[in-house]
Amino acid sequence: MGNNTSIEDVKSKLRSEILERRKLNSKAQRLEYGSLICEVALLLDEIANANVLALYVSTEFEPGTEKLLQILKLRNKTILLPVLGESLTRGWARYSSREDLVIRKLGRPPEPSSLNLGEEALRSADVLLVPALGVDTSGTRIGYGGGWYDRALLSKKDDAKIFALVFSSEVFDAKTNPLPHEAHDVKVNGYITEKEFVRIKS
Repeated sequence: MGNNTSIEDVKSKLRSEILERRKLNSKAQRLEYGSLICEVALLLDEIANANVLALYVSTEFEPGTEKLLQILKLRNKTILLPVLGESLTRGWARYSSREDLVIRKLGRPPEPSSLNLGEEALRSADVLLVPALGVDTSGTRIGYGGGWYDRALLSKKDDAKIFALVFSSEVFDAKTNPLPHEAHDVKVNGYITEKEFVRIKS
């Protein structure tokens, strides 16, 4: 118990520090970084070859995903977005357009107004692009603390690839500054920043 508590304390401190740094970026910087991350992502063979992708609608201080959503849709990709039910139940719905997004509950990101397909819908996704506050070079990801994605990712198919979207300043060297990791944390297969894409060797 004490060890788990100390790991969560470290995670909580890291989350606070990263969120504060993100708030220092201007809106113009965030838009620019989001555009650059989109450009990097669209170069990936995994994304080009995917029929179905799971993505998310970025919130104010996250790397922007709006441009990426629009371009992937124009390329006739099927895109799944998270839908949060009661008590953080996990579900996904198909993205059709920015105009279709609605706020289902205050404090949550916009979600498609279409049918919640349930957590099993994730098994159709070839690539999962997930939010993160940080990632290290071993694939350890730190999220926002709710554990939603760690639980949701258990429903993915075995060969689906998970890539985290982060700013380059949020990448940690696993040899010198590893992120704290617990048994339930799901590792990613790579990360995309405004500067580069890195695949992580398993």
